[in-house]
Amino acid sequence: MPIGEPIVHSSQRDRQLAPLLNSGFLLVGVVNTLLGPILPMLAARWRLHDAEAGSLFIAQFTGAMIGSALSSPMIERWGTLRLMACGYAAMAAAVVCLGVNSWGIGLLSVFSSGFALGLITPATNLLVAEINSERRAAALNILSVAWALGAVAGPPLIALFARDGRLLRPLIGLAALLSFIALLIARRSLTDSSSGPHQPKPNQKDPARFKRSALRAWASPYALLTGGLIFIYVGTETAAGGWIASYAQRLGAARPDWCA
Repeated sequence: MPIGEPIVHSSQRDRQLAPLLNSGFLLVGVVNTLLGPILPMLAARWRLHDAEAGSLFIAQFTGAMIGSALSSPMIERWGTLRLMACGYAAMAAAVVCLGVNSWGIGLLSVFSSGFALGLITPATNLLVAEINSERRAAALNILSVAWALGAVAGPPLIALFARDGRLLRPLIGLAALLSFIALLIARRSLTDSSSGPHQPKPNQKDPARFKRSALRAWASPYALLTGGLIFIYVGTETAAGGWIASYAQRLGAARPDWCA
């Protein structure tokens, strides 16, 4: 295949990859909101005050930002599917390690899960767009719905299975599902020609010109405004979703007749 020629994903095997990507992204939504429902149990197990518990969210989103920043060069070096398989495997290991009694290991696990999220999210969006070149918007909307289902259904399901305080049980179950997705993607990467390093695209043949264009885009007032709005949106969503379980628990303890 000549350098710069777009990869054509029109075979039946490529279309069969979509359900696997959507299923994996549903689990990504669960992991993305996992910290909220289990925060009261983690705080009790690790004897954390609020400031230390809040550092878990900082660790998660720091890892996600670093993973997102490194995803592009890692995709070019390893390939999309291989990177996703490693990301899901790392996420599974990080989820299991949340069940240990060590605060240091737990903090590292939260950071690692965020890093894996940062790798998997852009890689999945890129691959879904590539294999659905004629209906990218619809395919990406379905992918977003899968993530939303996981993000909405995950907290109550985790809370249900951990209602007796046995947190390790739902964590192992979630890690097993993530490992299964990692195995399927790794198996697919062994036979998929698109799993290798990406060829440079036509608009990226001149790296200096591409970097100058990117810097001009980031310096525009629209980019700064969009960044500020996303910062406020993500911060508000994280604060509400992450602390609501702890707030409800404390409210119920302070007023036992509240749930009567």
